[in-house]
Amino acid sequence: MSTKRWVCLAFVVLAVPGMVAADDSKATVFGGYSFCNLRLTQNYFHGFGLGVRYDLHPNFGVAADFSNTYSGEDDTFRTFHAGPVLMVQTNRIKPFLHVLLGARNLTVRYQVRTNKFVESETALSVLTGGGLDIDGGGRFGWRAVQADFVYHDETEFGEFARHPWDLKLSTGIILRF
Repeated sequence: MSTKRWVCLAFVVLAVPGMVAADDSKATVFGGYSFCNLRLTQNYFHGFGLGVRYDLHPNFGVAADFSNTYSGEDDTFRTFHAGPVLMVQTNRIKPFLHVLLGARNLTVRYQVRTNKFVESETALSVLTGGGLDIDGGGRFGWRAVQADFVYHDETEFGEFARHPWDLKLSTGIILRF
């Protein structure tokens, strides 16, 4: 048998059972707590995360992710990303992986003597990671964890070149439609 036939056969064997086992929920909305360890400022940021995913197939979808986090020093770190998601369907647990493209915004506030300064910068970034959704029955569920690396583009702050990625963790409630 040729290589093309083996590839087609493997696709059918792996994809068709997932298509048959699909449930009626296509959209998932997530809202919850978000934590980011931003190495540039050496601060921990706490805030909220929001996300939307639409399942095009039981094992593939598209997602948008937004988070807004704050440090104890009034600095803010925001992320805005969208892209493809791969997931595995089981009865109650749905692990997923994603690579999302977008931007991040860092706003830093500081004071030198009596002068107060605010610097804000938005740059391209990539969010790579995944998580674990647990079915709570009906339309509700729980995102036990979403762990992502935020890869940064070089910035005028200059320090992101030495610290090109940060860790972002999220957990919260999911609602399926």
